[in-house]
Amino acid sequence: MKSPHQQQVFEKLRSRFGMPGEAGFSPKSNASAAPSAFPAALLKTGLHECLGQGPGDWPGVLAFALSAVSQAHEKGKQVFMLRLKNACQELGTLYGHGLHAFGVDAAEVITVSVKGEKELLWAAEEIAASQAARAAIVALGRSEKLYGFTASRRLKLRIESSPAPIFVLRHWGQGGATAAHSRWRIGRLRSSSELKTPGSALLGKLRLSAVLERGQGALFIPWEIDCHAPDRFGMASLLADRAARSDPRAYQAA
Repeated sequence: MKSPHQQQVFEKLRSRFGMPGEAGFSPKSNASAAPSAFPAALLKTGLHECLGQGPGDWPGVLAFALSAVSQAHEKGKQVFMLRLKNACQELGTLYGHGLHAFGVDAAEVITVSVKGEKELLWAAEEIAASQAARAAIVALGRSEKLYGFTASRRLKLRIESSPAPIFVLRHWGQGGATAAHSRWRIGRLRSSSELKTPGSALLGKLRLSAVLERGQGALFIPWEIDCHAPDRFGMASLLADRAARSDPRAYQAA
């Protein structure tokens, strides 16, 4: 989902340099542009914000964060899931067996439920400073009162001394300037069908659309990613029945 300003910037860059290639925007050529590589390495450390493109995208946002956690450097350490108590009834809780599909061992996950946003951000800072975590997922509530540039800056400073990434899950309607290293906009895509027996198509793997909205190398390009691939983001082919197949701005994840 691109804002009018983002669309304008994208069109200017495209008109001057052509479509993005593996090294970002490159000079125009007669050859077709190669798909832009998904910047998975960017997610292995730092502070990252994950938001949905609209209502109902929360499961996809969580799936994206869990897949990114599986790539964190500090293997064997604990993964912390921080959330608000009053949000559990609306959003549900983690399903241990389902975590394996994202490359995360349920035995290494510690969930922390707190009463308010102040306690949530405090816990995130303490976990980052302890250097005892492989990664942390911080699920903010629908109404953010404290998280902003100052709070994110303080959290970012704590992360600089730790290799563990932190993923802040925000409500899709939130925005504004923060100090996060990147901001991702996650949307749902139709799953591809898996043909197991003739005439019987089964539900395929989860597919998401991920757009790097803010951060180094942000090009506002939607990558189609397959999150059900332990330790990596899998390749996701464009669906045959989607209009996006003919859209040159839609790319696959590397």
